[in-house]
Amino acid sequence: GLYENALVILCDLEDSGTEQVEIAKEIFLGIKARLIKMKSNEHDTHVAYISHLPHVLSYALANSVLKQNDPEMILSLAGGGFRDMSRLSKSSPLMWKDIFKQNRDNVLEAI
Repeated sequence: GLYENALVILCDLEDSGTEQVEIAKEIFLGIKARLIKMKSNEHDTHVAYISHLPHVLSYALANSVLKQNDPEMILSLAGGGFRDMSRLSKSSPLMWKDIFKQNRDNVLEAI
């Protein structure tokens, strides 16, 4: 299944109703997801490093190449490393702008 062995992070469970937490756990365990519990501030700190920072670096790399005098020539020389590093920059910039703004302090700390 799509969620089999996928990681699902449940945050601030103490702020939710016991019954709602149990229902959520049943649903996610029923689709064979792996559950991790943590505080939302811990989540935001961790994802700034393992998710948001890679996107920042990918956007920076792609933008730096596209701002050059002859980006087509530069891109014609690019190999697997550039392709791998710039792949994330193909994600929705509007979505990531909102994510960066929402988690601004942690993203800046990661940078």
